[in-house]
Amino acid sequence: MASDPPSGGRPPFFRGEGRQEGRPNPLRRPGIPRPPILPHDLPQRPPSDSGPVVPPPEGKRGPILPATHFQVELGEGVTVGIASITPLVDGGAAKPGTTSDPASTPLHTVTLTRAVDGNRALWSWHRAVAEGKKDLRSVRIVLLGGPGGAPVYGWILHGARPLRWIGPGFHAHESLLATEALEITYDRIDWDDIRPG
Repeated sequence: MASDPPSGGRPPFFRGEGRQEGRPNPLRRPGIPRPPILPHDLPQRPPSDSGPVVPPPEGKRGPILPATHFQVELGEGVTVGIASITPLVDGGAAKPGTTSDPASTPLHTVTLTRAVDGNRALWSWHRAVAEGKKDLRSVRIVLLGGPGGAPVYGWILHGARPLRWIGPGFHAHESLLATEALEITYDRIDWDDIRPG
């Protein structure tokens, strides 16, 4: 026969034990300690403007940043304002048991989109290659620590070349910015070794 609950007709848990501010905590059990909160369990926030963000030492965890502040270099000395970049993909290594012939590796592309403002860097590169010029470049994409901030992470697309240029669409009934896009392919992608200045 089950024994009656202690005085008050309710179990100890609901009489105040294990309660905070008068409310029961169903997640706590008597005799089980709470796990410690480690630093890497805490939510990461984008950095404020209180100071520069620098890359962490090798092997240590770095800051978690939004992908909203970045810059793009189309080769050395050619920096272009880009509004959006499609996700970067790496996976061109040959499968086990096959050759590393470039013709047998998958073709990965990335699309750079920007507002039309008179800068013809994307168009000029596309036209040069379309007319037969071999203009392979190392495109560098850098994630910044904030608006106008220092470089924190970066990636380099080696052997990049244009596939096609996409101009603006026109819609009389919509207020859209005129944009252009350049779809490029590349041989391989590497993390850029960015060091604090």
